[in-house]
Amino acid sequence: MKIEPRDADRLLASPPADARLWLFHGPDAGQAHALAQALEARLGGDRLDLAPGQVADRPGLLADEAASVPMFGGRQLLRLVPATNDHAEAAELLLGAPATEHPAILIAGDLKPTSALRKLAEAHPHALALACYPPTAADFARLAQTQARGAGLDPEPSALGLLTAAVGCERGVLAQEIAKIALYLGATPEARRPFTAADWHAVGAGEGAADIDPLVDALAARRPAEVARHLRTLAADGQRGIPLLRAAARRFAQLAEARAAVDGGASADAAVGALRPPLFWKAKPAFLAQLKAWRADDLAAASHALLAAERGIKAKGGGGVGDVLADAALLGLAGGL
Repeated sequence: MKIEPRDADRLLASPPADARLWLFHGPDAGQAHALAQALEARLGGDRLDLAPGQVADRPGLLADEAASVPMFGGRQLLRLVPATNDHAEAAELLLGAPATEHPAILIAGDLKPTSALRKLAEAHPHALALACYPPTAADFARLAQTQARGAGLDPEPSALGLLTAAVGCERGVLAQEIAKIALYLGATPEARRPFTAADWHAVGAGEGAADIDPLVDALAARRPAEVARHLRTLAADGQRGIPLLRAAARRFAQLAEARAAVDGGASADAAVGALRPPLFWKAKPAFLAQLKAWRADDLAAASHALLAAERGIKAKGGGGVGDVLADAALLGLAGGL
C-alpha cells in the first residue's frame, strides 16, 4: 500500500498489526532513516540487520527470518539496508508466506515508479511504502516546531532558527537534538519548559558533544588505556553513566549499518557515504579504520552489551553504582569481547 505523506505520521504512530513489510525510499535518505527509526521505536523489539548480498542470493531468507521463533522469545525487527530491486523476489516471498511473526523494514534509495520492489510494496495490502522527499525550509521549520512542542519545549523563534540551521534538514539529527535539549531542561509534555537561544548555546549541536567523541573513538579502536583516560576526564566534567553508553551505542549502530552494506557488496566509502545522519568529514578516516576492524557479529555483541549495561543501571536506580557499571561496560568492550 502506498502511504500518502499526509498519512505517514498517523500510520507510524499506530502501525497496522498486519503490516509485514515497510519500505522507506526516495531521495531524502535522512528522512527515510529517521522514519524507520521512529517505526522501530514504536514497534519495539530487537533489531536484526540482514546483509543485502545474502538476501539477494537467498531470496527465501527474509521470509524464513520473519517466520522464525527467537530462542528467547520476543519480537524481532528485520532491517535491510540498502534495499534494491535485487530484493524484490525476497519481498514477494515474504508477503506470500502463510504466516509471519516479525516485520521487515527496508530502506532504499530513490526507486523509480517502475521499480519492481516499489511496485510490489505499493500494491500489496500487507506492505506499506513511503516515498521520502527533502522538505522545504518552511516545512522543516514547522516540523521542528511540532516536534519541540511534542517534547514539552516552547521554543523562542531565535532558538528554533538556531536549531534548524544547525541540523541541516536532517530529521534524525533534529530528533536527537530535541531529545537532548528536553533532557537538559527537564521538559516533558506534562512539564513544559521555554527553550531559548541561550539554552541552545549551552547544549546544542557542536556545544560539548565533541567531548565524548574521543572516548567513543578510543572505544571503537579498542584502546582501553585511552578509554580509561577519557572516562576520567569526562567524569571531572560531570559526564558519566548512560549518556556515554548511548553515545557508544550510536557509533556501533552506525558501524553495524555500514558493515551490513559492505558485507552486501558495497565499498567502504559508499557504505559510509550512505549513512544518515552523515558523518562529519573529519571523522571519516577514523570511522573507516573502525569499520575495517569490526565484524558484524562483534558489532552485534557490542550493541547487546551496551544495551544490557543500560538496563542494569536502570535496574539499580542509577547514581554512583550506575556510573561504575557504565565505566566497566565501556572498559570491557575496549579490552575485547
